[in-house]
Amino acid sequence: MKYSLILLALLIAGSLPGQNAPNNICDNDDCDESVFDIKLTAPLQAPGGTASQARTDEFIAAYLAFKQLKNQQSADAGWREKYRTFELGGSNCQRYYQLESRFAYEYEFNPAFKTFIDQREPDREAFQRAGFESSRRAMNLLTRMDRNCPGEIRKADKEDGPKSEQEKPVYTKLGQVLGYFDEDGNVLKPLEAVPTATPDPTPDPGRMSKKERIEKLRDDVSKLPVAPETQQKIADLQDQLDKLSPQADKLQRAADQLLDQVKDAQPKQRGLLSKVGDLLNKGSQLADLLPKSSGGGLMDKIQDFMGKGNQLKDKLGDLGQKAKDIQDTIDELKQQAQDAGAGLTEKGKDLADLQDKLADLTKKRDELRDLLEDKPRRILDELTDRVAQAQQEGEELLDKIKSGAADQAGLKDKLAEAEAKKKALEDQLNELKDALQEAQNRGDQLDQQGKTLEDDVKDAQEREGLKQQVEDLEPVSEYEQRVADCKAELADLLPGLEKAEEKKKRGGLRLGRILSFPGRMLGKVTDWVSKNKLVKGLLSAIPGVGNILNTVDGLIGKGTALAGLIENLTGKQNKLLSTLEGIGSKLEKVRNTYEGKKKALETLQKKLVRLGDEKTGILELLNKPLSDLGPVEQQVIDFVKKHKLLGEESKCTDLGDLKDEVEEANQELDEVEPQIEELEEDWKDVEEQEAELAEETQAVEEEANEIIERQDELKEQQEAIKEEFGQDVDLDPVTVEEFSESFEIERPYWEATFHPDDEVVEGYVGRYFQVELKNAEKVVKLLFGPGEYFMKKRDFRDNYGSVIGAFVAETLSAIRKSDQRKVKLFIQGSADITGQNSFRGNLDESYYFDEIEMLPMKGSDENFGQTPTSKTIPERGFRNEDLPNLRGQYLREMIKIYAKKLDPIVLEGSVKEKVDKADRNAVIYLFIPQEILPED
Repeated sequence: MKYSLILLALLIAGSLPGQNAPNNICDNDDCDESVFDIKLTAPLQAPGGTASQARTDEFIAAYLAFKQLKNQQSADAGWREKYRTFELGGSNCQRYYQLESRFAYEYEFNPAFKTFIDQREPDREAFQRAGFESSRRAMNLLTRMDRNCPGEIRKADKEDGPKSEQEKPVYTKLGQVLGYFDEDGNVLKPLEAVPTATPDPTPDPGRMSKKERIEKLRDDVSKLPVAPETQQKIADLQDQLDKLSPQADKLQRAADQLLDQVKDAQPKQRGLLSKVGDLLNKGSQLADLLPKSSGGGLMDKIQDFMGKGNQLKDKLGDLGQKAKDIQDTIDELKQQAQDAGAGLTEKGKDLADLQDKLADLTKKRDELRDLLEDKPRRILDELTDRVAQAQQEGEELLDKIKSGAADQAGLKDKLAEAEAKKKALEDQLNELKDALQEAQNRGDQLDQQGKTLEDDVKDAQEREGLKQQVEDLEPVSEYEQRVADCKAELADLLPGLEKAEEKKKRGGLRLGRILSFPGRMLGKVTDWVSKNKLVKGLLSAIPGVGNILNTVDGLIGKGTALAGLIENLTGKQNKLLSTLEGIGSKLEKVRNTYEGKKKALETLQKKLVRLGDEKTGILELLNKPLSDLGPVEQQVIDFVKKHKLLGEESKCTDLGDLKDEVEEANQELDEVEPQIEELEEDWKDVEEQEAELAEETQAVEEEANEIIERQDELKEQQEAIKEEFGQDVDLDPVTVEEFSESFEIERPYWEATFHPDDEVVEGYVGRYFQVELKNAEKVVKLLFGPGEYFMKKRDFRDNYGSVIGAFVAETLSAIRKSDQRKVKLFIQGSADITGQNSFRGNLDESYYFDEIEMLPMKGSDENFGQTPTSKTIPERGFRNEDLPNLRGQYLREMIKIYAKKLDPIVLEGSVKEKVDKADRNAVIYLFIPQEILPED
C-alpha cells in the first residue's frame, strides 16, 4: 500500500513523455555508456548498520567520477532539453539516475560520506533535491522501459552496481527527507509537473516582407554572443585553469615525496625481518645448549622467546606487503596527477582558440551590422546566409564554452579524487611507520630478551665448575692470630710512612715535570741564536734592511743571556735530584719491608673473619637459579686466591728500625720541598722568555725568507726569459702599494689601467686593472687577424712569450707567496664586426674549441656571474658572435703555457655596437683581492 501511494503520486505529477515512442525510450544514444565504468558495488544498506572506510572510499571515488560525467553531459544543449522534459531513455540513462540517487541516499546513512559531501557541495538542499529528482526519473524510466523493453532492464541488472529493485526504497526515503511523503508513505505535497518541450517562436521567413526580413536580420545580428558576458565566461575559465594547474604540480611533488617515504620504510622492514630471523636461530641454539639439570623455568623462557619471535616475523611479513601495496597506489596517484596536468595544458590551448573565435565573431558582427544599414535589399539573400552562418558560429562558440567548462569541472573532480587518495595514502603511510616503529620496539625487546637468555644458559654451564672449586677449599682459621699480631706491630708505622712517601712522590713528580727542561730549553735557545745569526749573515748583503738587522742583533743578545741562566738552573736542579733520589732509596727499603707485611695483613684481616660464612654463602648462591653469574664467579676466584696467598702474607718479621728511618726521611723532605718550588718558578720564567724569543725569531725568519726568495725568484725569472727568448729584460716588480694606490701602471711590455668597478666578477671584490700586452718590440698591442681567433704558435711565442713572462713576474714578485694564488686573470675576447649574420668561420684542428667554459655576463658585457657555464661552438660556420669566446679561450690556453702561476678564466664575450680594428684582441682584467692590499 505504501509503494502504491508513492507510485500514484509519481504518475499524477504529469503524463510521462515519450509514451508513444517506445523505440526512443529503449535506445541507448542519450547517455554515455561510460556510466557503467563507474564502480559502485556496495549494497544498499551497510552491513551491521555501520559504514566501513572501504565503503566510504568506494562512494567517494564513484561520486567524483560521476561528477565528471555529469559535467560532460550537461554541456550538450540537446541533452539538457531532453533531461528537462524527461525524454532521456535507455539503460545508460537509467544507470545515470540510479547513481545520482544512490549518492543522496548514502548521504543520509553514512556520516563520513556526509562530511565529504558537505565539504564539496555548498548547497546541501540542492544536492538532496538532485538526488530525489534522479530517483523520480529512474522510477519513471523504469516504468516505461518495463512496458516497452523489459529485456533491457534485466540486462542492466546483470551488470555490477545499483539494481532496479532498489529504486523504490531510495525514492521513498529521499521523498521523506524532502517532505513529499510521511513515514507511512502518504503523500504530503504534490510533485512538480513534468515540463513539456518549448515550441520554436521563430516566424517563417518565406511569409515575411523584405523590410521584416531586414529587421529580423538586424535583431539576429544584435543577439550574436559577442557581449562582454561571453568574454567574461572565457576569462572565468582561464582563472579556474590558472588555479587548477598548481594543484596538479603539487600533487605530483607530493606523490614523489610519498614514494621516497615508502622506499625509506622498506629497507627498515627487511632489516627487522632479517634481525628477527637471526634471533630465532639464536633461540634454537640456546635450547640445545641448556643443561638438563637447569630445570624447566629457563626452557619455558626460551619457548616464550621463540613464540614472540615467530609472531613478530609474521607481522613484519604483513608490513612488507602493505608497503608494496602503498607503493603501487602511489604510482597510480602520480599517474593521475600527470594525466590531470596534461589535460589542463590542453584546456589552456582550447581557451586561446576560443578567444580567437570570439574576436572573429565580433568582427563579423560589425561587418554585418554595417551591411544591413547600407542598402541591404540588393544582397538580402546573401546577408541572410551570412547571418545564419554567424548564428551557427555563435552557437558553436557557446557550446564549446560550455563543454570547456564541463571538461575543466571534470579535471577539478579528478584532482579532488587524487587529493583524497593522497590524504588516504598519507594516513596509510603514517600507520605503516607507526607499525614499523612498534615492530622495531618489539624487536629491540626481543633482542634484549635473547641476550638475557644467552647469559642465563652460559651461567648454568659455568655454575657446576665453580661449586667444585669452592667445596675443595679447607678452613684457614690458623692464619687469623698471626695476622692480628703483625697488624698491631705495623699500625704505629703507617701514618709516618705514608706521609714520607707522599712528600717524596710529590717532590719527584714536580722535578719530573721539569726534568727535561735544561736540555730542551738550552737546545731551543741555542737554535734560536743560531738561526738569528744565519739570518743576519743572509740579510747583510741586501741593501735597505737595517731595521730588521737591528732586530736580529737584539734577539742574539737576548738568547745568549737566556742560555747562561739555563746553565745555572741546570746545576741547581741536578743537586735537588740527587738529594731526592737518596731519600727515595731509604723509603724504598722501608716500603719493601712494610709491603711484605702490612698490605697482605690489612686485606686478609677483614676477609678471614667471615671466610667460613663467605664459603657457605657462595655455595648457596651456586645452588640457586642465577640471572647473572659474573659477580659470583669473581667472588669464587677471589676466595681461592685468598687461600693460596694467606701463608705468605700472614708472616711477620722484626720492624724495630723502620720507625727511625721513616722519621729521618720526613725531616729531609721538609727541607727539599721549598727548594723545588723556587726552581719551578725559575723554569717557568725561562719558558716564557724562550717562547717570546721563539715567536720573535720565527717572525724575523719568515720576513727574511720572503725577502730572499722574492729576490732569488726575480733573478731566476729574468734569466729564464733570456734563455727562453734570447732577450735581456730588466724586471721591475709592481709593489702591493702601487697596486693599491695607482690608477695607471706602465712597464716596457705591458700597461694596466685601473677599472672603477670593484666587483667585475661576482664574488671577486678588490681592484681590477685592464691590461694591454705589447709585443716583444714593446710597441704593438696584441691583435688578431680579421675573422681569426688564433695565431701560429711560433708567432705568438716570438711576439708575446717573453711579454707574458715579464708581465706575470712583475705582477706577482712583490706579493707574498701565500697571497699570489689569490690573484686572478680574467679574459674577454672581442668580435670583428657588429651583428652576427655576415660572417662564417670554421674551427681549426689545432685549436678545436667546440666546447668553451666561461663565466656568463650578468646584466651587461662588463659584469659577470661566478658560476661557470659552457657554450658549444659549431665545427663549421661559427659566426661573428662566437669570435669573442674563441679568442678568449685561445688566449687562455696560450697564457697558461707561458704563465704557470696564473690560470686565466674566460669571460663571456659579446658583439659590440661599435667596433674598430684596434679592438680585435681581448680585454684582460688583472684582479688584486682587497684582502692582500694594505689597509688605509
